[in-house]
Amino acid sequence: MPVTRHYLAGLLSTLACPLAAVAAEAPAAVFGQYAGAKCPKNNTTCVPANPSDQVHVARGTDGKAKVSVRIAFGQGHTCRMDGNAEWTGDKFTLRADGLDPNAPCELALKIQGSMLTLEDPDSRCQPVYCGARGVFNGTRFVRRR
Repeated sequence: MPVTRHYLAGLLSTLACPLAAVAAEAPAAVFGQYAGAKCPKNNTTCVPANPSDQVHVARGTDGKAKVSVRIAFGQGHTCRMDGNAEWTGDKFTLRADGLDPNAPCELALKIQGSMLTLEDPDSRCQPVYCGARGVFNGTRFVRRR
């Protein structure tokens, strides 16, 4: 089949679409309530969380993912974040203000099966949204409902 001008125009318009228009929607199984979980043995990057620690991921009426993260650490220190998140691949990304306006907070919620792990590799979220003893990166949760 010869490549026609009409075919090329259609291809170019598809490639020129905004990313949001072609991005995959999050699967229904990733929405729900996640509770703190223990870490596997010999996993040095995992941070255990208590069952009372929570991550809630819901689909809002506007179709966007609404995320709420609540983690309690020793001596009353907490990590808390709420906001809209974007689904890409196997994770949600929650973006918020950081200490540096040129390097905003981007907290990833990586989901593998029923496990959710928070990723804040550059620690751009922790200093703004956590107390002195709190961390996001590596904190682990399991889906409850």
